[in-house]
Amino acid sequence: MTVAEKKKRMAENYAINSKKTPRTYRMAFARAHSGGLIILDPALKARLTNYVDD
Repeated sequence: MTVAEKKKRMAENYAINSKKTPRTYRMAFARAHSGGLIILDPALKARLTNYVDD
């Protein structure tokens, strides 16, 4: 299976699973609060290893 096929399969599975009702409160919370965080503290930005500044 190539990388492109894996990505296509993952995208299809994500589309199916994202429409399902969350089974736990934790999953519902994760869906409701998914997305990026805005970090304003320069000291914290310096400590992060995987920070993308837009």
